[in-house]
Amino acid sequence: MSKTITIYTDGSADNKTRIGGFGISMKAGDHYKEYCEGSYHDTTSARMEIMGVLRAIEMCTPGWKLDIYCDNRYVVDTIDKGWLENWLEQDILDQKANPDLWRQMKRQLVRHEGNVTISHVKGHNGHPQNELCDRLANEGRLKKTIRIDKRI
Repeated sequence: MSKTITIYTDGSADNKTRIGGFGISMKAGDHYKEYCEGSYHDTTSARMEIMGVLRAIEMCTPGWKLDIYCDNRYVVDTIDKGWLENWLEQDILDQKANPDLWRQMKRQLVRHEGNVTISHVKGHNGHPQNELCDRLANEGRLKKTIRIDKRI
């Protein structure tokens, strides 16, 4: 079995209702998993995009290499270009949107000891895994379970 997990994520929130969800697709060797979570109330698409990546990383066992693909350039760049590290070093994270989620992300990235790479995939462009995650995110958003998006 490969020691690499290929992950696709997407997040979604309705601007009017502020209800959101996210979808995840994971593959490692012959093993495959689809996951969606939602209906988060009082949230945004940006938070759902971050939460999709965050939850995917949380679900994985340290020691595996995680190759993550996300269609949200801001999320990808914050991790890949070191923005998160810079915000923490400059003590300006609280001036950024969603500092609670970025703190959780930092803990997960440390937990996985540099084994996480993240790349941008163009959204709504016919990419099968991205399209699947978009459907899963919307499925999550429409779930009957109500979750309040708590900012810790």
